[in-house]
Amino acid sequence: YRDAFTAEDVTHFEVESPSESDFEDVRIRLETDSEIKLYKIINIIFELFWQAGDRDELNQMTSIMKSLIGYLVNNGNIENLIDILKKISMTLEDEEIPEEIKESLKEVVSHAGSPDIVRAIGPLIDSRADIDEDTLNEFAAYLDKNAIQSFIELLGELKNYTARQMVMHALTEIGRKDIKVLLDGLADRRWYLVRNIVLIIKQIGDMEAAYQMITKARHADIRVKTEVIKTMGDLKVSQAISFLEENLNAEEQQVRISAIRALGHLHAEKAKEILIQHIKENKAFINKNYEEKKCFFEVLALWKENDVAEFFSGFLKLKSFFGRKRLYENMACAAYGLGRIGNSEYLPLLKKYERSSDPVLRENVRIAIRSIEK
Repeated sequence: YRDAFTAEDVTHFEVESPSESDFEDVRIRLETDSEIKLYKIINIIFELFWQAGDRDELNQMTSIMKSLIGYLVNNGNIENLIDILKKISMTLEDEEIPEEIKESLKEVVSHAGSPDIVRAIGPLIDSRADIDEDTLNEFAAYLDKNAIQSFIELLGELKNYTARQMVMHALTEIGRKDIKVLLDGLADRRWYLVRNIVLIIKQIGDMEAAYQMITKARHADIRVKTEVIKTMGDLKVSQAISFLEENLNAEEQQVRISAIRALGHLHAEKAKEILIQHIKENKAFINKNYEEKKCFFEVLALWKENDVAEFFSGFLKLKSFFGRKRLYENMACAAYGLGRIGNSEYLPLLKKYERSSDPVLRENVRIAIRSIEK
């Protein structure tokens, strides 16, 4: 007190306002400190799981862990959420951990894949700033099969194309755990969601599930129909051959062309016979447009067999065929097919029409000749 009276006067100085960089430095320090504390909290909660003395304490810790998962998702902290799920996954594989603790941890995993948690990830995916595709796939890999329906619901809500692709990739992995849930999703009324599920099943490559799509994906939208048909061909689902044959007579040309190409992908003797018989016996074939007819010949040429080449050559030997325009169209398709097969035996026949007055026939004949001569 006495010293205070003898002390010198306080020197006044100006206080400088903090700059933007100062604020940024403080923010980084706070965030870093928060991350460290969060990491410690997660470890403490796991330790309390092992120390739980009875079922009530386990239930309490399970509830705390669920709340923590909600907090992490709502704050965009997916890395720590993945760390929790990774620790749980390792624990579930440990034979020394009591079964009751494992059951509680499984409940936590189930909560992480619940609709509320997965839906909250939607905005993080849309922004691409908080979660990328690899992070989402890693998150999904630790989830249980209950998350499949949650991701399907999210897929139906997302508007961003890139975000939908990310969820589809995640569903391709997690969907393997229970493909029946994916098949049930084919009953949805939204065509875009049904088509995406078809694409997911195709990516998984489950032949039996793909075959079941014939009866389960009955959406009237043409985009769904064509995707189902393409899947049958891409996966070479041989049981679907009758289904593909039926669609050769579908109302929509796009569906019919998809069925033709799918039969070609099967590359079975029965598929070849179906295509040839359709050309021979279907009276409506003559009225199909040039693009569709050419598709038949192009696909049949995939077999590169003598009976197919002979079938094609028959069209070039016809003298009349329901009017000159139809004759030239079919001859042009046959010439194109012979070129795809590449048998030089038919070069003399093709060269007869090298100077045809019909531009379509002339062009296809010249293409075929060049192809064979190569």
